[in-house]
Amino acid sequence: MKNEPMYMNVFRILSKRMDAGVYKTDELLPPEPLLQDEFQVSRTTIRKAMEMLAGEKYVSIKQGKGTKVLDRSIMSQQLNYVSSFSETLIKKGCNVSLKSINLKKVKADSAMADELCIEAGVELFLLERVYLSDLKPIAISRNFIIPRFVPGLGEDYMNMKSLYRYFETHWGITIESAFDRITARAADEDEARILDLEKGAPLLIDHRVSNTMGKPFEVVYLIIDAASYEFSIFMRGRPV
Repeated sequence: MKNEPMYMNVFRILSKRMDAGVYKTDELLPPEPLLQDEFQVSRTTIRKAMEMLAGEKYVSIKQGKGTKVLDRSIMSQQLNYVSSFSETLIKKGCNVSLKSINLKKVKADSAMADELCIEAGVELFLLERVYLSDLKPIAISRNFIIPRFVPGLGEDYMNMKSLYRYFETHWGITIESAFDRITARAADEDEARILDLEKGAPLLIDHRVSNTMGKPFEVVYLIIDAASYEFSIFMRGRPV
């Protein structure tokens, strides 16, 4: 564009290259001196362009490690209806698979019991899974479920991809509502290993209580790679 600042020109060119796949996800951009030579601009101009690229989530800049291209095909889940994690990924065209599937029984502690309106010490199913999107680990799911709602869960849990679809088709359970509390924190050593991240990488934690027939029947802890997923919220109007 005419009279466009040079850093904007550099930003536009580099972002188009990333959109076109010239620079691929997880690759490093050329170092600053090479970009200065290519565009015939100052170091300050290149750094301003890099800051814009980082702000638009095109790249991640780490001191001493270079500038890495990020995956822009970030998954987004809308929060104005109840959807499972796998349903969201599939809707976005991802190839969803599961690994490290484990089912066991645990006893509800007092906090879990309060959320599920049961007595502490009652046995729950704990279904633990790792979600992969296009073969890349993206989330750890821990579902605590009241067994009386799904007494035969232990017979075929290995074949489930969408747990909510399974609830609906096998047990006639309609998920009427859910309350989600979303927080953020750093990955611990085990989470980083499972999700193939660096320790301390940002995570999104979705803590959900799902309801059917007016009663809670499931608590979910979904631990998500924050660089690969986002939640979006639709709002309307202002409080009176």
